Amino acid sequence: MFDVTRRMIDYWMVDFPDFATAIRASRAIADGNVAEKLHERAMGYSHPAVKIMKSGGRPLTVAYTRHYPPDTQACIFGLRNRRSQNWREKVEHEHRDAPGWVAELEAAGERARTLAVAEAPVGDASTPDDAGLPTRARRLHHR
Repeated sequence: MFDVTRRMIDYWMVDFPDFATAIRASRAIADGNVAEKLHERAMGYSHPAVKIMKSGGRPLTVAYTRHYPPDTQACIFGLRNRRSQNWREKVEHEHRDAPGWVAELEAAGERARTLAVAEAPVGDASTPDDAGLPTRARRLHHR
């Protein structure tokens, strides 16, 4: 609209408080218009329209109502912005270390090692104690 830079408008907003107030008010009006159109798009809407066709070599103007169905993406966008606590994309999970979980996991690992050793074939004296354990269990056994 103006043939000036964005920086010049910023200077005017500082130098002329009435100009700054008018700019802020117009931004609020524009934001309201966008919100209204987004709502229409989300809910679906209709508006009168005109179609111009050719009939018998002559132009024919036909009035009709144009229908737009609800737009799911506009619904989601609107809800995520207006009701973010219920419609946010990222879900926050609460992580808690339940008492005894670590001990229970360690006990299960010990039971698995004991079972693996008990089921291991009996070898000669050169066979290490953990020879019957799978490779991963052998590494854990040596820790």
